[in-house]
Amino acid sequence: MGSSLSKTTGPLKFDILLIGLDNAGKTSLFKRITQPETVSLDSDLVIEPTIAFEKESIQYRNNNITLWSLGGQNKIRPLWRSCGSFSSDNEIMLTSPVLWNAHAYMFVVDATAPERFAEAKEELHRLHEELHHRQYKHPLLVVVNKMDSGVNAERLGEISKALDVTKLEKSGRIVGMKGVSARTNEGVEEVMQWFLENTSAADIALHDEHRKEVEGSRA
Repeated sequence: MGSSLSKTTGPLKFDILLIGLDNAGKTSLFKRITQPETVSLDSDLVIEPTIAFEKESIQYRNNNITLWSLGGQNKIRPLWRSCGSFSSDNEIMLTSPVLWNAHAYMFVVDATAPERFAEAKEELHRLHEELHHRQYKHPLLVVVNKMDSGVNAERLGEISKALDVTKLEKSGRIVGMKGVSARTNEGVEEVMQWFLENTSAADIALHDEHRKEVEGSRA
């Protein structure tokens, strides 16, 4: 994916928030996107799970994108919706809800853990329900990770059914689903392209204006 970072389309400036259950591979995917030059293809990623959050900004096809990755452990999930945001030293700051600081969302699911699909579905639909009540559209992409033997359409269909993604798509919001392997890098480029195609400058501006109003009211 490294050479594609210099291609020109944009420019947009927006944030993507990666969330999902623990052990879904969010941190590995985060590293593949933000530091492709440091991780060789097909290498085994040995990465510690995210305990609080990670944040990094990249230039992608002439667009300025900041990625946030939040931990998915049970004790951390309430912070997804808490009235706070993370400071640079991993402390919580009472500014605006963590969940609403992003313009677009990536919900990561572990393809190799079907026993957790019901739990992932619950969190995914809870996220979608909360985004559904916002006055602007937040693109939401369900990313099925650990498809290391190849992204298989039939397998994706099975997982989509288990997560009831069709229900989300019928809501009228911007919802998609992609299969990837953070280990081999397969599908990662398509994920980033999806966000460029489905994140509008108008909704980014509307989101930013609303966020300024919220933060101003708390000042």
